[in-house]
Amino acid sequence: MIDTERATQNINERYAQAKELEKLTQTQLDALRTTLQAQNWHRTLFDSAIGFILGIASSFVGSVIYAKWRQRRALE
Repeated sequence: MIDTERATQNINERYAQAKELEKLTQTQLDALRTTLQAQNWHRTLFDSAIGFILGIASSFVGSVIYAKWRQRRALE
């Protein structure tokens, strides 16, 4: 019973929060969406650079492992 009451209270709180968003005008809602979706260009550049560097590093490691494996197979 206590768990059910807590769940009901949680649902009612979330419903009240959703009702508050309903009160926003369309302009405010568009501004809120833009703000939430906006991403810092520094962060995007950093993420891309890290991904590029990790891609090169993993390719290098894979090449070394493959070369060692191929060399070992040639010796057998």
